[in-house]
Amino acid sequence: MSDRVMALSLEAPLQAWGVSSRFQRRTTSPYPTRSAITGMFCAAAGAAKGGKLEKRLLEEIFPEIRIAVIVLPAKAGARASRLRLLEDYHTVRGTRLASGKENKKPVVTRRHYLLDSRFGVLMEGPGDSLEELAQYIQDPVWGVWFGRKCCLPAAPVFRGIHADREEALRKLGCTVGIRGLTVVEEVERFEDGTDTLPDWPLSFGRCDSSCEGRAFGPRRVRVIPAGSE
Repeated sequence: MSDRVMALSLEAPLQAWGVSSRFQRRTTSPYPTRSAITGMFCAAAGAAKGGKLEKRLLEEIFPEIRIAVIVLPAKAGARASRLRLLEDYHTVRGTRLASGKENKKPVVTRRHYLLDSRFGVLMEGPGDSLEELAQYIQDPVWGVWFGRKCCLPAAPVFRGIHADREEALRKLGCTVGIRGLTVVEEVERFEDGTDTLPDWPLSFGRCDSSCEGRAFGPRRVRVIPAGSE
């Protein structure tokens, strides 16, 4: 089957797209990462960490798919809006020190969220692979969330599989194209990109651990700011 384009709409009161979060400070990227989008489909498919289905999705399905993200205005038809950031914090007790002893003092973790954001995602690749992914996202096994489990969709995510980008953009409400909107697209040649992100997932971990065994490769993207073209 020839290449086609899947359109996704990511709209929610809270979104969190971690790309460099560590320890007590959990930041967010200003737009969805490839690892987060891939992880969203793995969760929807019920793919266990380190399992055969996850391995097939990461090694056979997603490498054939090109992903572009469009920062959409808060309301359809409006101008592109500025992203707003929320910083929340949690007090955690019962943590461990480097020595292995229990920490008697509470630890404060700071977590960042995007507020009331809308993104369009174009996933371009073989039609049969997109059809399989479409089944997962429409009937998820473990649910769909945007980066963290508290970030639930406020509108339907799946917006169809289309013949080309133009048709997919119209389904996302971009009736006059993407001029004036920020776009993040993948590039094949390093010199064509503007940023390198460590968000190409190679493994989300082992089946006996929530974090050990996670591995990510670099991805070269071109960020086109709103109004630059």
